Amino acid sequence: MQVGIRGIIQYRNWHAQQPPHVDKATALFTCVLYLAKEGNPIDSGTTLLRSKNESQLISAYRRAKSIRAWFPDPRDFGIVKVKTVSYQQNRAVVMVVLPTSLHGVVHVSDFDRYSMQSFCELPYQIIKDRFAGWNDPLSPTGIFRGDI
Repeated sequence: MQVGIRGIIQYRNWHAQQPPHVDKATALFTCVLYLAKEGNPIDSGTTLLRSKNESQLISAYRRAKSIRAWFPDPRDFGIVKVKTVSYQQNRAVVMVVLPTSLHGVVHVSDFDRYSMQSFCELPYQIIKDRFAGWNDPLSPTGIFRGDI
Protein backbone atom coordinates (compact mmCIF):
# COMPACT_ATOMS: atom_id res chain seq x y z
CA MET A 1 0.00 0.00 0.00
CA GLN A 2 1.35 3.40 -0.95
CA VAL A 3 0.45 6.79 0.46
CA GLY A 4 0.37 9.43 -2.27
CA ILE A 5 1.65 12.96 -1.90
CA ARG A 6 0.61 15.64 -4.34
CA GLY A 7 1.45 19.32 -4.32
CA ILE A 8 0.13 22.48 -5.92
CA ILE A 9 1.35 26.06 -6.00
CA GLN A 10 -1.34 28.38 -4.66
CA TYR A 11 -1.70 32.01 -5.60
CA ARG A 12 -3.90 34.34 -3.58
CA ASN A 13 -4.30 37.79 -5.02
CA TRP A 14 -4.67 41.05 -3.13
CA HIS A 15 -7.52 41.10 -0.63
CA ALA A 16 -8.24 37.38 -1.10
CA GLN A 17 -9.76 35.59 1.84
CA GLN A 18 -10.71 31.96 2.32
CA PRO A 19 -13.64 31.10 4.57
CA PRO A 20 -13.30 28.52 7.37
CA HIS A 21 -13.06 25.04 5.92
CA VAL A 22 -11.83 21.47 6.38
CA ASP A 23 -9.54 20.06 3.69
CA LYS A 24 -10.37 17.08 1.47
CA ALA A 25 -11.60 14.05 3.39
CA THR A 26 -9.32 11.54 1.66
CA ALA A 27 -6.12 13.20 2.91
CA LEU A 28 -4.30 12.25 6.08
CA PHE A 29 -2.75 15.69 6.45
CA THR A 30 -2.15 18.93 4.57
CA CYS A 31 1.11 20.86 4.49
CA VAL A 32 1.29 24.50 3.37
CA LEU A 33 4.75 25.96 2.77
CA TYR A 34 4.76 29.74 2.58
CA LEU A 35 6.69 31.19 -0.34
CA ALA A 36 6.81 34.65 1.22
CA LYS A 37 9.18 37.37 0.13
CA GLU A 38 11.32 39.34 2.53
CA GLY A 39 9.25 42.25 3.80
CA ASN A 40 5.79 40.70 3.25
CA PRO A 41 3.47 41.43 6.20
CA ILE A 42 3.47 38.38 8.44
CA ASP A 43 -0.15 38.68 9.65
CA SER A 44 -1.56 37.17 6.44
CA GLY A 45 -0.98 33.51 7.21
CA THR A 46 -3.34 30.62 7.83
CA THR A 47 -5.83 31.20 10.63
CA LEU A 48 -6.58 28.17 12.77
CA LEU A 49 -10.16 28.02 14.03
CA ARG A 50 -12.34 25.93 16.30
CA SER A 51 -16.02 25.32 16.72
CA LYS A 52 -17.87 25.89 19.99
CA ASN A 53 -20.28 23.17 18.81
CA GLU A 54 -17.94 20.33 17.81
CA SER A 55 -20.48 17.51 17.99
CA GLN A 56 -22.88 19.43 15.70
CA LEU A 57 -19.98 20.26 13.36
CA ILE A 58 -18.96 16.59 13.10
CA SER A 59 -22.56 15.51 12.46
CA ALA A 60 -22.97 18.13 9.72
CA TYR A 61 -19.67 17.07 8.13
CA ARG A 62 -20.85 13.47 7.97
CA ARG A 63 -24.22 14.50 6.53
CA ALA A 64 -22.55 16.64 3.85
CA LYS A 65 -20.48 13.66 2.64
CA SER A 66 -18.14 15.93 0.71
CA ILE A 67 -14.79 14.55 -0.45
CA ARG A 68 -13.40 17.98 -1.37
CA ALA A 69 -12.94 20.92 0.98
CA TRP A 70 -16.00 21.49 3.19
CA PHE A 71 -17.00 25.06 4.09
CA PRO A 72 -19.35 25.08 7.10
CA ASP A 73 -21.24 28.27 7.87
CA PRO A 74 -19.39 29.88 10.83
CA ARG A 75 -22.69 31.14 12.29
CA ASP A 76 -24.10 27.62 12.53
CA PHE A 77 -21.23 26.19 14.56
CA GLY A 78 -19.84 29.05 16.64
CA ILE A 79 -16.55 29.08 14.73
CA VAL A 80 -13.93 31.26 16.43
CA LYS A 81 -10.30 32.14 15.80
CA VAL A 82 -7.61 30.29 17.75
CA LYS A 83 -4.52 31.88 16.18
CA THR A 84 -2.97 32.97 12.90
CA VAL A 85 0.28 31.37 11.80
CA SER A 86 2.70 34.05 10.60
CA TYR A 87 3.19 34.30 6.83
CA GLN A 88 6.99 34.08 6.79
CA GLN A 89 9.51 32.82 4.29
CA ASN A 90 9.92 29.02 4.39
CA ARG A 91 7.41 28.53 7.22
CA ALA A 92 5.28 25.40 6.97
CA VAL A 93 1.85 24.75 8.46
CA VAL A 94 0.85 21.09 8.80
CA MET A 95 -2.72 20.10 9.66
CA VAL A 96 -4.21 16.68 10.25
CA VAL A 97 -7.41 16.39 8.23
CA LEU A 98 -10.28 15.89 10.66
CA PRO A 99 -13.80 17.37 10.66
CA THR A 100 -12.59 19.69 13.44
CA SER A 101 -9.41 20.85 11.63
CA LEU A 102 -10.90 24.20 10.65
CA HIS A 103 -8.73 26.86 9.06
CA GLY A 104 -8.89 29.69 6.55
CA VAL A 105 -7.38 32.99 5.51
CA VAL A 106 -9.21 35.76 7.31
CA HIS A 107 -6.74 38.65 7.10
CA VAL A 108 -7.05 40.76 3.97
CA SER A 109 -3.59 41.31 2.51
CA ASP A 110 -2.47 44.07 0.17
CA PHE A 111 0.03 41.91 -1.71
CA ASP A 112 0.05 38.66 -3.71
CA ARG A 113 0.60 35.55 -1.58
CA TYR A 114 2.21 32.34 -2.79
CA SER A 115 2.45 28.99 -1.07
CA MET A 116 2.91 25.34 -1.94
CA GLN A 117 0.21 23.03 -0.66
CA SER A 118 0.73 19.29 -0.40
CA PHE A 119 -1.77 16.62 0.56
CA CYS A 120 -0.74 13.27 1.96
CA GLU A 121 -3.43 11.08 0.41
CA LEU A 122 -4.60 7.93 2.13
CA PRO A 123 -4.18 4.77 0.00
CA TYR A 124 -7.09 3.89 -2.27
CA GLN A 125 -7.48 0.51 -0.55
CA ILE A 126 -8.35 2.37 2.67
CA ILE A 127 -10.60 5.10 1.26
CA LYS A 128 -12.58 3.28 -1.45
CA ASP A 129 -15.15 1.71 0.91
CA ARG A 130 -14.98 4.35 3.63
CA PHE A 131 -16.01 7.16 1.24
CA ALA A 132 -18.22 5.22 -1.18
CA GLY A 133 -21.23 7.34 -2.10
CA TRP A 134 -19.73 10.64 -0.92
CA ASN A 135 -20.07 13.72 -3.12
CA ASP A 136 -17.17 14.58 -5.42
CA PRO A 137 -17.69 17.44 -7.86
CA LEU A 138 -14.60 16.42 -9.84
CA SER A 139 -16.00 12.97 -10.61
CA PRO A 140 -17.94 12.61 -13.89
CA THR A 141 -20.83 11.17 -11.89
CA GLY A 142 -20.62 13.63 -8.98
CA ILE A 143 -20.03 10.66 -6.66
CA PHE A 144 -16.64 9.58 -5.29
CA ARG A 145 -14.96 6.85 -7.33
CA GLY A 146 -11.43 7.22 -6.00
CA ASP A 147 -9.73 7.52 -9.37
CA ILE A 148 -9.52 11.32 -9.56
